[in-house]
Amino acid sequence: ITDTFETHALLRLFGDDNKNLSKEITQYVIKFYAEDKWTQATWSRAFAFDAGLVCKTENLNSLLAELQSTSFEEIDNPEPYRIHFGEPKAGSEILATVNPLEVGLDHAIPESKGCYPGQEVIEKIRVYGQSPNRLILIQAEHSKNELPPFPLQSALDGVECGTITSFAPDPFDSTKNVGLGTVKKIFAQKQMKFSIFGSPVKSIIRNYLLIALLFSVQSNAFFADALGLPPDAGY
Repeated sequence: ITDTFETHALLRLFGDDNKNLSKEITQYVIKFYAEDKWTQATWSRAFAFDAGLVCKTENLNSLLAELQSTSFEEIDNPEPYRIHFGEPKAGSEILATVNPLEVGLDHAIPESKGCYPGQEVIEKIRVYGQSPNRLILIQAEHSKNELPPFPLQSALDGVECGTITSFAPDPFDSTKNVGLGTVKKIFAQKQMKFSIFGSPVKSIIRNYLLIALLFSVQSNAFFADALGLPPDAGY
């Protein structure tokens, strides 16, 4: 369950089996929509589908029961999955002090929009593809339980390179932790090695302006196939 309101609820569905949805759930669903953020492999693991749906709050329990009857199970804490797949979150990576293009929000700012504060900065980055920071994913064997934010450092000389704003156990590897944050542009090099608290980490640096065209509509195609809907059904 992503969020609940007085009249509506938001759910996120993800998994490895793309054939375990029953058509009976459509009676409770107002709208399907694609997420697809967790279908892109990071640390060599990705789900077959990743999608969301909207339902009336009064139908939430019935919908959950129907999903559970088709082998879905409710996850109390999806936060480790979010971090593992590098999805930024409001209050963590998405802040008033962070340029939205640094954390994958390019799609949220229409290029045809009229004048607004910060437009010149946004358009300059879009043209030249340069932003002060990049989103970075890390995977560490570091076992301490420090709460973010904490510094990301150069493994070579300990210089502070950025900030880790989310940190949790890796949902697919109990021996490791995963983190998400931002790294300064000057350090965002493929050959750069990073550490946290003196312990080396693996890293993946994301430049959303370069990978935007890689996003697909896998979730929409999944729902069309699983529920027998025509491809242009408007889900």
